[in-house]
Amino acid sequence: MAVSRGQTLWAKRIGERVEPLPEMLLTPDEPKAFAAYHAIDEDARKALRYTIGTERWLARKIAAAMAPFWATRTDTSEIIRTIDRVIAHGPGRRPADRAEIFAASGLLHRATDPGMAVARLQEALSLAERARDARLVAHCEFGLALCAIAAGDAEWGTAVLQRALPVFQSANDPRVGLAFDALARLQSVAGDHDRALALLERGLSDVGDDGPPSVRMALLTSLARVTFDRGDPVAAHEHGKAALELAEELGHEIGIRAARAVLLRIERGEGADEDRSLPAVDVVAGATPAGVEVEATFMAVEAVGIDNLVKAIGDEKWAELRTWYQMMSRDLVRAHRGIEQSRTATTAFSAFEDADDAIACAIALQRTLDERRVETALAPIVRVGLLTGTATFSGRYEGPPVGATVLLAREAQSGEILVAQRTLELSGRDEGGAREIELPTGTTVWARAIAWR
Repeated sequence: MAVSRGQTLWAKRIGERVEPLPEMLLTPDEPKAFAAYHAIDEDARKALRYTIGTERWLARKIAAAMAPFWATRTDTSEIIRTIDRVIAHGPGRRPADRAEIFAASGLLHRATDPGMAVARLQEALSLAERARDARLVAHCEFGLALCAIAAGDAEWGTAVLQRALPVFQSANDPRVGLAFDALARLQSVAGDHDRALALLERGLSDVGDDGPPSVRMALLTSLARVTFDRGDPVAAHEHGKAALELAEELGHEIGIRAARAVLLRIERGEGADEDRSLPAVDVVAGATPAGVEVEATFMAVEAVGIDNLVKAIGDEKWAELRTWYQMMSRDLVRAHRGIEQSRTATTAFSAFEDADDAIACAIALQRTLDERRVETALAPIVRVGLLTGTATFSGRYEGPPVGATVLLAREAQSGEILVAQRTLELSGRDEGGAREIELPTGTTVWARAIAWR
């Protein structure tokens, strides 16, 4: 995309306008920040497109500043693809800059692909620690906790929250209210509504009536759920209405949707809210009934070295190559009776009923890419993780195997297929030689790389 000097100068002015906005979030000035975000949203998206291939430092600056607002929108697919392009073009040299853009990507992926969100936030956390940025470290740990809860790993989520909570409390950080909200969700899912209520009331007390509207909105939405579960629909309705008013004041799309969903259940008297979990990986619904335990084999694929590839061949050739790669890999998943659940510019996540189908698909993928490299010298290099586990299907798969598969893929070497021991056993391909791998979550997986050439 050819960009004129005038467009670059205009994009720089947009960058200057959005840069201070994140500092206004989680403060009493939050409504002003949201109003400014709404006003500049389209211009910021355009400025980001102008600067991705030219002024990369500016693209990173705009993406990091806009990410907190974009994470409140209901349709983030285009933005996620754009920020993945920013990372592919080079996430920056300074650890703090790189941490900011990886954290932004993790924040946006959390609603659609928790596994990728964990991977991005783990990278951001490592960089933030190198940069000795305590604020960003706490931010990344908090995001990881929310991802853990989304994946159904309550133990890990609680452990991470307990590390982040003292940091927020000592700094009078309003995110302490969001931490109490997340802990309350865990208690509520476990059926301890009294404990959940106490945590939410503590959170509202700490935040105060003049606290950030987005934090109060989240706490009140959860309070509406919990009070309804405890058998008080009148109080629940009042809390839900208060949450909706705050969400509408901000134009917080996800908050509006959540508050309306709670109010609708209360008004219909449908019983306890069945969707207390944070968003997880979407899946194309098949014949499986909602809310059942399902064993499946999950496949996570991640392209590596994409930033160098894009620099070498340019945006136009990369766009053509990416289109071919995505169509080819989707066709392979379908041919092996799998379902592709989520995809970004560099990652894909699929589910299979049969473990051997999943392994055969991974082998076919690597061989197809290898053949392409021989013919044209241009093909992404990918690493693959395969893991079989039991997840809860309720319109999407949720549970530890979802995030663990993505993290297992990140343990693989470039061009490698790393397969969990149980998956090998179920496929009849177990030949021994598995090694113990500790994932960043602390979970241990026995797996080995398989030959595919």
